[in-house]
Amino acid sequence: MATIPRRPDADANEPATIAFSVLGVIIAVAAIGYGIRAWVRDGNRIPAYFLAGGLLATGFEPLLDMAAGVWYPNRGGIVAFDAAGTRIPIWVPLYYIWIIGGQAYLCWRAFERQSTARTVWKWAGFVAVVDLLTESFGVPIGAYGYYGNQPLN
Repeated sequence: MATIPRRPDADANEPATIAFSVLGVIIAVAAIGYGIRAWVRDGNRIPAYFLAGGLLATGFEPLLDMAAGVWYPNRGGIVAFDAAGTRIPIWVPLYYIWIIGGQAYLCWRAFERQSTARTVWKWAGFVAVVDLLTESFGVPIGAYGYYGNQPLN
């Protein structure tokens, strides 16, 4: 047990948490607005299903965090839920709506339209860039972080 890295015990960086939460609200509202518009205007429920799936995927976040050494503050900020000893900040489900649900929907549309391999790779690149930007913003400002032996720093 002595070799297992321990999660840092620290308070939330409140300005970072607020900034990351506000950005999460903006992204989630835009994605949900699109899903509602597609449902009401076109009768297309598929985007809403993908977005709801992204939200539900938040339930796996504590397991992912334990496996990958993701750290969220032990005190402060608004908590969406606590599971497996991990406090999940409110912005995590907000981002999951888009990061998991919305981006999966865009990729699904590419497959549904029988896009070329080039187009599918463009969408894969888009997903990678969005995830990189999210990580490149959230970690340096202190909204969350990583601990233990990480393969990439």
